[in-house]
Amino acid sequence: MNFEQACINLPIITLLIDPKDGKIIDANNKALEVYGYTKEELSKMNINDINMLSQKEIEKEMTNAKNENRAFFYFPHKTATGEIIEMEVESYPTTIDGKILLYSLIQPSKKMNYLDKLFAKYFISSTNSILIINNKMEIKNFNKSFSKMFNLNSNEIIGKKISNIFVSEEKKRINEFYNKLIKGQVSLLDTLIKNPGSPIKYYSVEGIPTIYKDIFYGAVLLFVNRTNQVALEQKKTKKYKEALKKAKQYQQQKQDLFSRMSHNMKTPLNAILAFSEFGKNEKDPHLLFDYFNQINQSSKFLLELVEDVLNLNKIESGKIKLKPTPMSKKDLLTNVLKTINIYAKEKDIEIITNFDKNMWDYHKFDIVRFEQIYINILHNAIKYSNNHSKVIWNKYYLKDKDGHPYFKNEIIDEGIGIPKYFIKHMFEPYTKVDDDLNKGSGLGLAIAKNLIVLLNGKIWCESKLKVGTKITFEIPANEIPKEVYLDFVNKEISIDKIRYKKILICEDNEINIKIVNKILSSYKVETEIAKNGKIGLQKAREDKYFAILMDLQMPILNGFEATRKIRQFDKSTPIIAISANSYKEDINKALQSGMNEHLKKPINQNELFKTLLKYV
Repeated sequence: MNFEQACINLPIITLLIDPKDGKIIDANNKALEVYGYTKEELSKMNINDINMLSQKEIEKEMTNAKNENRAFFYFPHKTATGEIIEMEVESYPTTIDGKILLYSLIQPSKKMNYLDKLFAKYFISSTNSILIINNKMEIKNFNKSFSKMFNLNSNEIIGKKISNIFVSEEKKRINEFYNKLIKGQVSLLDTLIKNPGSPIKYYSVEGIPTIYKDIFYGAVLLFVNRTNQVALEQKKTKKYKEALKKAKQYQQQKQDLFSRMSHNMKTPLNAILAFSEFGKNEKDPHLLFDYFNQINQSSKFLLELVEDVLNLNKIESGKIKLKPTPMSKKDLLTNVLKTINIYAKEKDIEIITNFDKNMWDYHKFDIVRFEQIYINILHNAIKYSNNHSKVIWNKYYLKDKDGHPYFKNEIIDEGIGIPKYFIKHMFEPYTKVDDDLNKGSGLGLAIAKNLIVLLNGKIWCESKLKVGTKITFEIPANEIPKEVYLDFVNKEISIDKIRYKKILICEDNEINIKIVNKILSSYKVETEIAKNGKIGLQKAREDKYFAILMDLQMPILNGFEATRKIRQFDKSTPIIAISANSYKEDINKALQSGMNEHLKKPINQNELFKTLLKYV
């Protein structure tokens, strides 16, 4: 009688196995039913594909069976669905066609399932809410406390995946929870769980894995409702979270300001370095004058930015106070084009300007902020333009429906273009259409937009990929008469009144000494130098000066102490503080020490002479 005739309909699992290599030769209907495989699938498998024990563990179980006088072995078998069932296995040799094979008679263990045993012994009557899952994460059982807490019965969840009761947003954390259990680790999870007919609630779940002979059979899950506790904690920490949010906002504002200033410092520095390099070998005095003028303009631009960084009040508030001064259309456009042409030449890009001839010549604006706007937008157009292309700057002078004048600017490039999805983000800080670090930090357009809004203007963009981009912005005009502008820039200073006067310069920095001395000596003002406060005090005792320029931070004796001592014997000589510190408290401290005026470094020639003329 062959295997098919003898075993096919036996009520116990029967496998025919080759003992040499463990290959499954044949299987009866009960085997197909329990394991979930077809006969063809089983015939291609090895018994070790089903048996979960290693060879070493198999040998150990055989020894245990011998010592316990058992005729069968306990082997955990894995079904096609992944479920692990502990089996009792008896094997008998037989000879078929002259070949020695094994009949293996297999049935589920008569011992209580480990999970069921654990459940019955500890948890059925427990007041804790407990759930049992198998190794496939399917719900196998739960106690009365769990049923009461979740308002569920066995028909609703038995055999269902445990993930069904968790909210979908928690999927990633739930997978991490599962993975720890599978590895045999106690796992903890704070999560949201769906309760039928009631709101989603917050629970803590502790998972305790069930491991036997290094095989994961499932886990016991303990549930604790923490909804009320979480609500209380949230209420207690609300003020803390609000304070933390404000602190983060403040920190972000400060970080943004530093980032903006750092970005904008590079432009004038590049101009200074470039024109300084040009001037080294230049013989033409007109070109040299032009280079020096551009260096001067860029230095002023840079100084304003440095002052923004150093001004702690501006950093804390995140605000920049506008300083409008008379300016001419020609000065503004010339300064911007000279700076931006440096970048254009690097890529052989032609800057084409079309300016409205009807534009008023004189206006009152914060020229530093105005230059920032134009330079940032033009520089951005150059960065994203192809070499040997063009950037067009159209500038119109228009009036709104109420007759108020405004500037409309169009910056058009032939660059790579901007994707539609990115246009709405392009004016946000740190955003760029690509990650090329050579194209800046993504702050230029954000700074320009903030300044345009500060000037009550607006900005928008149109773009087409591989064709180019047009940025349009409008800024209200602030016209002034020509006479006001000329009065501002051409106001005569009566230098003759201080020619040949003697001034004492108390300063320890060689560069500052050279600058101030050069300014004064060029107008035939006699100077003497004191490189610390002690020398300055001695010279003031020994000689009479028209004025004393006093640095505040000097070695041996600082400017404040030197002034106090001078005022003990000289009440009339003007003492003028010169310092990089120009905060209100610094100015007040200087005046309280006996000084008459305070000038900030670097010294502005006109401001210096205006101040000195007060005391003629």
